[in-house]
Formats: sequence, structure tokens, C-alpha cells
Amino acid sequence: MFGMGELLGSVMAKKDKELALLDMASADLKSVDSDRRSEELVWAAEDQMRFGIELMDSKEITREQLEAAMWASAVNDDSIGQTLVLQGVLRQERLMTLMEKFDYAQISTAMQYNVPIDDVSILHRERVALFGMSSKTIYLACLGNQRLVRYHFETLFPKHSLEFLGIRPQQIEAFLSKTDRLPKNPEERSGSLDGRVEIQRFVPRQTDDSDVLDLIVNLAGIRGGSDIHIEPKAKSYSILVRINRIRRIIHEGPLAQYNTLRAQVKDRAKMDQMEHRRPQDGAYSQEILGRMFDLRVATFPIDGGYEKVVIRLLDPDKASKHLTELGIANVDDWRGACGYPHGLVIVAGKTNSGKSTTLISSLREQDRIGKSIYTIEDPIEHRVEFITQMAVNRAESVQLDFKAGVRAMMRGDPEIILVGEIRDEETAAVAVSAAESGHLVFSTLHAGTVRESISRLRGMKISDEMLRPMVRGILAQRLMRTICNHCRNKSGKGCPMCLHTGYGGMTVISEMGFFPSEGHFNRMLEGEVFWQSMVQDALDKLERGITDEKEVYRVFKSEIEYLNDDYEGVSDLAKRVLSVVKNDAPSAVERDDGIGMTEADLKALEQAEILQSALRRHSITGVSPMPMTPEVLLADPNRYGD
Repeated sequence: MFGMGELLGSVMAKKDKELALLDMASADLKSVDSDRRSEELVWAAEDQMRFGIELMDSKEITREQLEAAMWASAVNDDSIGQTLVLQGVLRQERLMTLMEKFDYAQISTAMQYNVPIDDVSILHRERVALFGMSSKTIYLACLGNQRLVRYHFETLFPKHSLEFLGIRPQQIEAFLSKTDRLPKNPEERSGSLDGRVEIQRFVPRQTDDSDVLDLIVNLAGIRGGSDIHIEPKAKSYSILVRINRIRRIIHEGPLAQYNTLRAQVKDRAKMDQMEHRRPQDGAYSQEILGRMFDLRVATFPIDGGYEKVVIRLLDPDKASKHLTELGIANVDDWRGACGYPHGLVIVAGKTNSGKSTTLISSLREQDRIGKSIYTIEDPIEHRVEFITQMAVNRAESVQLDFKAGVRAMMRGDPEIILVGEIRDEETAAVAVSAAESGHLVFSTLHAGTVRESISRLRGMKISDEMLRPMVRGILAQRLMRTICNHCRNKSGKGCPMCLHTGYGGMTVISEMGFFPSEGHFNRMLEGEVFWQSMVQDALDKLERGITDEKEVYRVFKSEIEYLNDDYEGVSDLAKRVLSVVKNDAPSAVERDDGIGMTEADLKALEQAEILQSALRRHSITGVSPMPMTPEVLLADPNRYGD
């Protein structure tokens, strides 16, 4: 029997990529006994194999990644495309684009349920499944009157073409089962601005307190929130969502509702419902916008027997960003440091400065199939295929901490090791020891600059003599908000997409100390700064129009007001920041016309308003603290203030 690599090689040897599987029926592995299944994982569907080879030929994936996806898809019954997304090789949006480019029939293997509809009854009556919608095309299947269905959707979406795909009856049934709770005609709906709903994003007409948690989590996910804070008070409770590092109140509810919400969260996160005196942590997963988010939950006891609840939303798309998308200055030097076969590589920064995302993005660029990679994290925030990830467990019966985890890894044939955080002398010693023994070790530190990182390690009894031959690179970073691309021309007044803050995303502000030789490390010890400082990077992004003066001042207030001699060549920019903040001068950031709102943006705003409208019905005030849609703004232009 062929191995997967041999099969792929034989397929690629065929002229014009014609597959050598024409005489091999696409076997349904579920019908094969377990012994034979283990031998016949090579049986991949012909169209799946062809699609995978197209991706490889176009340099979207490597041969090793395709082989790994083939093995996994044969076992888990997912398509090769969906498997590549689950393994973090491709993003869902990119997969959709590639399926359209190479083989749109593949879309039937990756339902996205993102087609808004105005009459659910036609789906049941004509046995219709909606696979997905791109900017120009709607992909669907029909077992009924295709002519009637075509007329209906061409009338509903005149700017889109229709592609009817093949489908099995059981796929239709699975799809239609998701529509059972939907009203069968537009008159039964409420909240939607144009009368349409989406299969997985529909909000029931009647909601009660048990629906508040899902409303909040979905709203936070749609708006790009990173954390949800549930804070009880004497007579009510507040919900705040952190968006682009700034918290905003989105809901105020009664304490009875808080008790229901707290119980739901603790139940889903598998926490002790009866324990209110000690902090707890847990986790669960939830689908938002067709993507599976990981939610990390922490509770904190407060006066009155209540608990504050914090939910962190881990977006898989943010975790799968490439290093070049993060905003790291001198990213080539960072990649150079990560390319050594052994040594110590550190990401430094305060809490919530994006360190974990940077580390995971760095590991994703490693050869995860060819190299053995281990991590010990507290907790595991982003799961990555082909990386062995362990979570710290300090329970008395387990006692798995960073030190114990690294020692265990050393017996597991590792080449790359990630230690979640160097926080004490023992962890520092074991990380340096692992680097000295021929492994490439990644870790994080709570430090603000490159020099501070060295001082922290010295404070943990790691000498310069130990660091000199081992340290390859230190990346110190913070996060800064970027100007919203949709409203750049409005002098920072904002738009519904950015909640009228004027800021639409985040970027990394960093300084990178690269030490390719011991001589470079000695230069640093002698006081030389041969890298661009973090403040310089921030002011450079200001000069390029990525951010504005007020945001630079918010993040670097003390550094700007007390600029020292290390920051050569930035004094004029620093003075400009102070002048703008003190209203002595207007902002000098060039503001172009922006990119405007796309159909997808308007759809996201509509979905958010539907959720906000439903949430408003459960608020003490009955008022939405976070209005979002352009229609609302036009109806009341002063609603958002100046």
C-alpha cells in the first residue's frame, strides 16, 4: 500500500496533474473496518487531491502541509481545505478565494452559512442548501425546482451570480435542521434592518435572561472585542467589552439577570458553581460568525458574595496572522533570531501587549512537520496543529509547572521549546539550560525594553556570561491603536465601524535587539543602542499616518514628556505630539478618503445592531450604549456626539 507521500508523488508525476485515482473510487472511510482504515488513509477523493495540488503548485501550501492535511482529512471527514484552516495553514476567507479560483465545487465541502435570506420557507419547500456568498457569487444546492429557486435568489441578489453545486440528501437535511428555529416569513421577524437573517446568526423574536450571554459574546465577537468584563454592583451589574484595548460599557442589567449569567458562564466553563470565595478559571468554545472562538473564563470573589467574571475571546483569525501583519519593526531581524538551531529568543512586554500572538505567529513560520516543537503555557491560548502543547497544572496531585514541563520535554526529542513565561529563578535557569543543550527556546518576560529584559534576567541570577553565547534576539513590544481606514478623512471623528473612536485596529510598536554574535551582546553591555527604540518606532508610524498624535501620547506619555538622549532624531516629532495634545497645533497626520464601507462591513453593522437591539430589551435603561448602524446615525446625527 502506498504511503501518503508516495501517493502524492505518483499523482504529481502524471501529465497535467491528471490524478492516478481514476480507477480508485473515492472510498467512504466510515464504511471500512478499523484495520483496513489504518492502512487506507491514502484514499482521498479525486477532486480533493486535485485541489490540494493546485494549492501546492501556486505556493499557497507546501508539500508537507498537503500530506499532513490529507492524512487528517481522511480521518476526521473534513475536506482538505477545511483541514488546512483547522491546522492554521490557511484562513477561512483565503480558502474561499482559492476555492473560487481553482475549484468552486470545493465550496460544497465548507459550508459558511453566510447568505442572508428573506424567506426561510422556500429552503424547506424546495430543499435548498446555501453554502456561502462571496463578493460576486452565491453558492447553493437545490433538490427541488431549480428554476423557481434561481428566480427567487436572482431577484433577491441582482448583483450576484448563482452557482448550483452537487449535494447529498443528508447534507441538505443537516443544513435545513439549522433553520428549524427561524421564522418562516419576514413578517415574523424583528430587529433586522432589511428583513433578512442569517442561518447561524439569527436572534429569536422572544428572548429571556438565558439568552443574554450568547447575545453579549456574539456582539463582542462581531465588534472585535478581546475581553468581556461582567461587574456586579449594589443594585445592578455592568458589562464592559474591551475593543482595541479600551473598555466600553455595552449593557446594564438587574442582579437577578447577573445571577443567571454567572451560573451559565460557570457551567459552560466547567467551574464549581457553589464556590464563590476563591478565584477560579475555566474555558469553553463557541461559534461566532462561522469561526470557533476559544473563550477563557476567570472569576474573582468580591464583597457581598458576588464574583466579577472576565471572559477572554481568542479569535482564530488573529492568532493565525503572519509576522508581517503584526506591525513588528525590523521583522527580518526577528526572523533571523528565530532561525538559529539553538539559543534563547525572548518577547518582552507588559500584560496584554500581544506577546502570545507574536510567539504563536513565530512558531507558525517554523517547519512544524519537519521539526519537533513543544510548548508549556499558562494557559494554552491558541492551539496549533503539529505542536505539542502542555498546560501548566499546579494541582497538588499533578504539580506541572514551567520547570517540570521543560524537564519533561527534554526527554521527548525536542528541537524547539516554548516556555510561556520566565517569571522566577527556576524557570529562567531551566530555559537557559535548554538553550545551552542545543535547543531553540522561545519565552516571554514582563519587561518594557531590550535592556530591561537583560536586567530582569540578571535579577533571576542569570549572568551575562550565561546570556552572551545564548541570547539570539529580544523583541520588546506594546500595542497601539491605528487610524480607522473607513473614516480617515473625518479628522478623527470616527464612523460606525470604529464606534466613532477614529481607531479601527491595533499594531505592534516594538524594538528589536538582534545578537547574531557575542560581539553584538558586548556592545549592548557597554551601553550602545544599535537598534531602533520603541518610541522611535511609534513616531515612525505616526509619520507614516498609521496612527495619530493623541494615540502616541496615550501609550508613551512619560517617554514623550521626558525624552532622553537615546532617542536621537525624534525630538521634533515628540514636540509635535505635545503640541497637538495641548491643542496648540492641529494634527499633521495626512487623511485621505479612506476605503469606505463594503457590503461585508454593512452586514457586520447590521448583525451587531440586531444583537444590540435584542440586548437592549434586557437592559435596565432600555437604551443601547453602543449604537452602530449608519441608519441610526443618519436618523440622529448628534447621537454619537462631536
